[in-house]
Amino acid sequence: MFKLIIFLLTLRSCKTTGLKTSESLVLFSQFLHALKQNIIKFANNPGSNTRTGIGAGIHQKSGLLLDLKDADNQTITFTTSPMNNLKLMKEYLTWYFTSSSRHGVHSPFMYDFLDKCLYAGQDSGIFDKIESQRSRLIKNRQIITFKDLGAGSRNSDAIRTDGLTSKSIRQIAKSSLQSPKYTRLMYRIAGYFQCKNILEMGTSFGITTAYLSEAVKKEGTIHTLEGADAIADIARDVFNNLNCTNVTLHRGEFSDILPEIARCCAPWDMVFLDGNHNGPAVLNYFLFLVKHISPEGVLIVDDIRWSSSMWEAWNTIKSHPQVSVTADLFFMGLVFFNPSLSKEHFKVRF
Repeated sequence: MFKLIIFLLTLRSCKTTGLKTSESLVLFSQFLHALKQNIIKFANNPGSNTRTGIGAGIHQKSGLLLDLKDADNQTITFTTSPMNNLKLMKEYLTWYFTSSSRHGVHSPFMYDFLDKCLYAGQDSGIFDKIESQRSRLIKNRQIITFKDLGAGSRNSDAIRTDGLTSKSIRQIAKSSLQSPKYTRLMYRIAGYFQCKNILEMGTSFGITTAYLSEAVKKEGTIHTLEGADAIADIARDVFNNLNCTNVTLHRGEFSDILPEIARCCAPWDMVFLDGNHNGPAVLNYFLFLVKHISPEGVLIVDDIRWSSSMWEAWNTIKSHPQVSVTADLFFMGLVFFNPSLSKEHFKVRF
């Protein structure tokens, strides 16, 4: 039954995009191959929600866990609740067949960005020290308790009592940290636009922050905001271990501390909005931040398809008069404000 549903969604995507059925079936076959491989793995390891490589599995609490390879050999990861997984699959199929790579883009600005930044190669060895910190966190089973000020996590393994959340450092690191694919993208974006002043809303354990710190080195400054003290303490240790002297860590609820930080530290060349997945809250942050970002700056919104409210917020952001160009990478949205650019919206495979 599950295969039939995915097959029908694939055909519907093919119909709505006008592409050949054979092209859509390539992705369908990847779904089935991945499901077959990892459902067997999960059966041999009951209760495990760990996944390695490319594949998929059904976890009784977290829902569908699915990794796929797209046409550019990039990995796409789905981690969704049981109620939302089919909807997200359908959205991905529709997005995939209406998106393009650099060769389908005619805007000189966007083509150059895709060619020299988004798809650019780099020596991953320069990030070994940062990734060793990620590995250390993933191995740490210590339980920490904190107040989750965002929209929470889709992972229901956390223990929640009296408004507080208790999770292991390992759980948070595995579910909340950006993957190396995206942290390297943050590094490249900061370098491509020669950013000197960066704002990150949502420090988590500081891995993405460390990549940004490496990108700007001594010539730049990163201001990063974290609402949970227990998580901020761990991020501080990561910064100390990596000697991230150009990072300033701010603690508190975003809405309380952002105005003061803007007064002393704006305008920003780059803003990464990642700490709250509530659509109305994200939109309010954007409306504030748009007044404090450089005209040629870039704003990055994570998890634009996290929920219907996040998707609504993303579409409202796209239509804002100060926004010139946007790029929908499916999970992440890029926003550019350069007034010399014509207003365009791209769906870009990454």
